[in-house]
Amino acid sequence: MIWSLLLQALILQSQANRAAAQASLQRALTLAEPQGYVRMVVNHGAPIAALLREAYTRGIAPAYIEQLLHTLPRTEQPGLRTEYNSPQASVLSRQSSVLVEALSARERDVLRLLANGMDNAQIARTLAVAISTVKAHINHTFGKLGVHSRLEAVLRAQELNLIVEDAPKSPTSPAFPPT
Repeated sequence: MIWSLLLQALILQSQANRAAAQASLQRALTLAEPQGYVRMVVNHGAPIAALLREAYTRGIAPAYIEQLLHTLPRTEQPGLRTEYNSPQASVLSRQSSVLVEALSARERDVLRLLANGMDNAQIARTLAVAISTVKAHINHTFGKLGVHSRLEAVLRAQELNLIVEDAPKSPTSPAFPPT
């Protein structure tokens, strides 16, 4: 519903129907704010930024809009996507040093097990879930971290202190599989 309302707001804005666009945006923000959704909103980039600035001047969800607008530069400028090809000392760029959307508890569990060198089947057995569920968690985690591989995910998670060092490791799995 939130995604539909955001899209509707953008379409109405492109048709120069500012009042209706703002009404749709306000409904979307009313639903998104209590859930803490950020990425769903900011993924629309510059077009949504213009709507958000206008809504902010009207006093609509000012604290939430400030958070969204503060996050937008990280997704519009070099960062999440382009840093993948940029050689840097750190996996993180200044713009992406904060997650746009927090990892769920289960995604953190999967990430911890990835860091322990487990494959999808081992993770599925450990968490008592289907392999397809593990794959879905991994894909969501990659998207939230802005990475494309398991190694990148682990490195980014370590830099963001998302992996607790004293987390229990699997007794049968080494930190990294033998080569």
